[in-house]
Amino acid sequence: MLTITVPQTNPLGQAIKALREGVATEQQWQCAATAVALASNRQNSVRGLQGHIRAADQALQVIHASALHAGGGRWACVVPQFQELDALQTFMDLHELQTTQPHPARTCRARHFERQAA
Repeated sequence: MLTITVPQTNPLGQAIKALREGVATEQQWQCAATAVALASNRQNSVRGLQGHIRAADQALQVIHASALHAGGGRWACVVPQFQELDALQTFMDLHELQTTQPHPARTCRARHFERQAA
């Protein structure tokens, strides 16, 4: 079983956790879809991540279509398939890595200013 550990203050993590458990609201789906769309539109994303972002986007589209189909055109909770869960977990892991690691350009600038100050 795929486990997702999420801090309580992370709306994206909470949304993906709810999607995984099959209890997500349409608003939680929208939160995850917005994060993926923003990541997809980012011009300076790390090379090699676009495939993972596309996979997460496709997974969310499948989940949305399944939820609307199950609810007869209205949102209904559905449990995603393994490949969709895997794509979302990979996106979540990469998102956390991107948001917790300093950007290389900022690190370079900080070193430059440290040298000037010394």
